[in-house]
Amino acid sequence: MKEHILVVDDEEIVRTGLAENLQQGGFRVTPAADAREALRILGSTGVDLVLCDLVLEGMDGMELLRAVRSRYPDLPFIMITGYGSMDSAIEALRLGASDYVQKPVRSEEIAHRVRAVLDTVNLRRNIVFERRRAEERRRELYDRLVRAERMVSLGALADGMAYELNNILGPVVSYPELLLENLPPESPLRRYIVEIREAGRRAARIVHDLQVIGRGGENPADPTNINDVVNDYLESEEFRQVQQEHPQVVIEVDLAGELPDIAGSAPSLQRVIGNLVVNAVESIEGGGRVRIVTEARHIEQPIGYYERGVAGNYVVLSVEDTGRGMGREEMEKVFEPFYSRKRHGGGWSSGLGLTLVYRVVKDHNGYIDVSSREGEGSRFLIYFPVLHGAGERRDRGMMDYSGNELIMVVDDYEEQRKVAAALLESLGYEVVTANNGHVAVKEFEERRASGRPLPDLVVLDMVLADDFDGLETFKRILEVRPRQKAVIVSGFAETARIVQARRLGAGRYVQKPYSLESLGKAVREELDEER
Repeated sequence: MKEHILVVDDEEIVRTGLAENLQQGGFRVTPAADAREALRILGSTGVDLVLCDLVLEGMDGMELLRAVRSRYPDLPFIMITGYGSMDSAIEALRLGASDYVQKPVRSEEIAHRVRAVLDTVNLRRNIVFERRRAEERRRELYDRLVRAERMVSLGALADGMAYELNNILGPVVSYPELLLENLPPESPLRRYIVEIREAGRRAARIVHDLQVIGRGGENPADPTNINDVVNDYLESEEFRQVQQEHPQVVIEVDLAGELPDIAGSAPSLQRVIGNLVVNAVESIEGGGRVRIVTEARHIEQPIGYYERGVAGNYVVLSVEDTGRGMGREEMEKVFEPFYSRKRHGGGWSSGLGLTLVYRVVKDHNGYIDVSSREGEGSRFLIYFPVLHGAGERRDRGMMDYSGNELIMVVDDYEEQRKVAAALLESLGYEVVTANNGHVAVKEFEERRASGRPLPDLVVLDMVLADDFDGLETFKRILEVRPRQKAVIVSGFAETARIVQARRLGAGRYVQKPYSLESLGKAVREELDEER
């Protein structure tokens, strides 16, 4: 979208001339005959920069500058005049003007000065944004490090507790069996001893959970389908008991078809599902809903609030509820052993259930993400990496886009070049890169002169940093190699420059951010197309 310039001048000829010059420079312009009209326009529409004459009827340029700074402190403002002095220029800059232009001024210079101010402002905003994002990322990484260290410490504590409790529980679990064998069936004591025995067994299961949490298990390697695990849980006595205890909660299940296998332990994974379901139903007061979902997902970059895994192919298990939800502080502690919260006299998940979930997921080389808001329910997403060699449909689809041709990636943004190169190399292509159009053309010229192979296809960003954009680059490449194949990429919607490049012979157009599938498909189809 064109940047919007507000031109304020009480002389119609000057105002019209400035507007025409700026429109020829590629800007959208709105004129105003005085400062009050300018303020009305600013209050009703978005403006990227104000270009204002110093001398105006009524409220002059300096007064307008003060008003703009008060109401719109970040809006760029350029003062322009034919009567001002050095003192007025200094005063305008002191009040916050971005630039000061002395009349008469050449038509191309005014557009250049406006462009320079806007570029400076945008650069400053980008720097502030990147600093803020870097600080948020640093704080996020620090919080995750603290959380991970806390979980390690709690695991060591759990392991020590399990060792001590095992010694204590031996008699509690064993002696009731001996007593029951020696008591007559009609003895009134049998009922109490059975309760002691069952309490000891429950305690023993907790101790076992503590051992798993403290030591972790071996990384399981059996091919396991998570849908089978979910179905086994739904047929279990444990699930029937949950339904009996919470008849007001509806359990919905949505399992994706033909999921790839993961390397897993079915019994451990069933406990994960069971603990997540119990956690969900216990968070619901009165009627509500719990939804269990599975799906295959390809992650191209780390995502998630609680944890972030690496890019790759995953089977995702999701358990979502309509319960009370959690605030940020509660989410930070939800996987800690025996963490609980009480609200309005009611209990909410406590014990080792979610801690065990966390430990088992780690043993499966997976990661967890949690999203929740107080009063709006919670969602636990478990990402399990796909078993290497498992027949995932997406990978089979990607093979259709593979190749061994030479591809040139032209992009002035380093991270985008790296992403495109990595995606294409993962599909088998040989990749060379260029950080601007001049470098790309020079590479073509040098390869032709030396007899080295020319790129079979160019992945060309349309918006490059200097005045040599994607269209100009493609024109020059065609001079070196007519009928050169190309795929156009851009972060913007298809523009007139992109249409013109395609008329010259560039093929597919892919909008950023692109995925492995969208880029790979466009490249493969363009390479295969007969010209």
